Amino acid sequence: MKKLYVLISIFMCSLFLFTGCQKTYTITFDANGGICEVDTIDCKKKDTIYVPSEPTREGYTFLYWEKDGSQFDFNEAITSSFTLVAKWEIQKYDVIFDTDGGTYIEDQKVEYGKTIQVDNPTKEGYEFVGWSLNGEIYDVSTPIKNNLILLAIWTDVKYTVTFDVAGGDELEPIKIKNGESLGKIIPTKEHNSFVCWLLNGEVYDPTTPITSNITLVASWKEDYKVTIHYNNNDPDLVLYAKEGQSINDLGGIDSPIKEGYKFINFYYDEEFTKAMLIFSKINNDIDLYAKFSKIYYITYHLNGGTTKEELLTSYVVEDVENRNIDLVLPEKKGYFFRGWHEKEDCSDSNFYMITKKEERDITLFAKWDEATLQNAYLGILGDSISTYKGYIPNGFVHFPYYASSDDGGMITLEQTWWRITQQTLGCRLGINNSYSGTCVMNEYGYTTSAENISRLQHSTRFDNLPPDIMIIYMGNNDALVQNLNTANFEKSYRNMLNNLYTLYPNIQLFLGTLSYEKYFVGKDYYEEHVLVTAEVNRIIQSLANEYNLPIIDFATAYSDSSYLFDTIHPNVLGMKALANVAIDAISKFYNPTTI
Repeated sequence: MKKLYVLISIFMCSLFLFTGCQKTYTITFDANGGICEVDTIDCKKKDTIYVPSEPTREGYTFLYWEKDGSQFDFNEAITSSFTLVAKWEIQKYDVIFDTDGGTYIEDQKVEYGKTIQVDNPTKEGYEFVGWSLNGEIYDVSTPIKNNLILLAIWTDVKYTVTFDVAGGDELEPIKIKNGESLGKIIPTKEHNSFVCWLLNGEVYDPTTPITSNITLVASWKEDYKVTIHYNNNDPDLVLYAKEGQSINDLGGIDSPIKEGYKFINFYYDEEFTKAMLIFSKINNDIDLYAKFSKIYYITYHLNGGTTKEELLTSYVVEDVENRNIDLVLPEKKGYFFRGWHEKEDCSDSNFYMITKKEERDITLFAKWDEATLQNAYLGILGDSISTYKGYIPNGFVHFPYYASSDDGGMITLEQTWWRITQQTLGCRLGINNSYSGTCVMNEYGYTTSAENISRLQHSTRFDNLPPDIMIIYMGNNDALVQNLNTANFEKSYRNMLNNLYTLYPNIQLFLGTLSYEKYFVGKDYYEEHVLVTAEVNRIIQSLANEYNLPIIDFATAYSDSSYLFDTIHPNVLGMKALANVAIDAISKFYNPTTI
């Protein structure tokens, strides 16, 4: 037992001495630009080492650990210390080129950290600007670190258009995109009109697509020269007109002034034979000459009168070259105006209008008559009941042309109701403006209807003065119309009154109702006519009240056929009856001697 213990002790001591004397080696790891989790590993002789985690290096792929230029086998027993070096392979990235319609460029594989080497693509009508990555400009000198898809950036090719304005106002050159047109560019040049652009001597169409640099030359047409001769010591004015313009388009042509004269117009000749046409197109150089006409002055002595309208105080010959100018008629309370006269005592003829023959300064004196019935001029506005042979226009049937002495209808001038009225009252006869067959209404009476101012103007006396008193005996022919529209009749009658006051503001009007008519044509028509006549008379009386006018009620003059030689026209007896009604109404309206 003791011997066994000694043997075991000797064995353990020998083992301890053996193991305590074994050699240790160090393995060093060189990451070769990368990063490794371990730097060294220690191991005993003939041991093996474990495989550490792979090192990392940006842009590279780790292949293996290398010893003395060869791949190290980690199963190899370690017999010495040494260094393992990481073996790397550089990474390559795909670069794809999208040329957006340009020339094709092959995709590239580019090593990490290297830059792209690529020619610029081309595209017709465009200039290459560069590459973009994710919408941002990409710099091709940037080292590659990942896969890329690059998009070509293009801009339209722009060509330079240069302008030779040929003496006009300068224009800066402009850039035009390929394929686009110049459009409307109009240069300016004093006193010239632009015609067109020329390219190589030919007319250039501004809608032509631009495909190269060009120089355009302006073509001009000199404006027409318009010289204004004012003929009043003012300097001439020179204007310039473009093709198609008129004098009206130019502006700046003021009417000249010359003391004591009125400017008439501009003329194309110094003899003033051809007047300027303001809207006529100018197609050559022209001279315009101002024409003046001497002003003649009119001086008025109203002798107590007044006027509602402005008096004409001056005129020139041209004012009356193609027309006469009626003078304004004054008024004076309690008097009738009897005309303008050049003699202060008014012993000369009535001067009532300016005519071409005057050409002189004029002084006029107003003549007045006291407003009495004896001084008044009586006018008549009527139809066939109030006319007389020889006093109506051609083409109208007059009364009493168709009457005969056998039926008592032949009436002399002195037997007419209006002549008896005028002579009995002692007034003067103005104009009897009565036509056979005429109406108040235009609807039935045409141009001779009494509502027309052209018809009413015939009531003006031959000395161009208005009547002082007028008896209106109208409506008989209107009332004869079957189914007469009485509302329209009232409108026309009112229109007649208004037009009379327009012509003769100071006239005194008397409105006459319609007289009796005996049975004619047929019972139904006659009965309707009686009703229509009554309504017409009511309208006349209503208008008399509205206008504050006196009535001559001819409807009361007679009521049976013994006063007629036909169905409506009065015989001698009827004329006297009508005159009596008129005389009575006028006499009652006026003081027997003074208006």
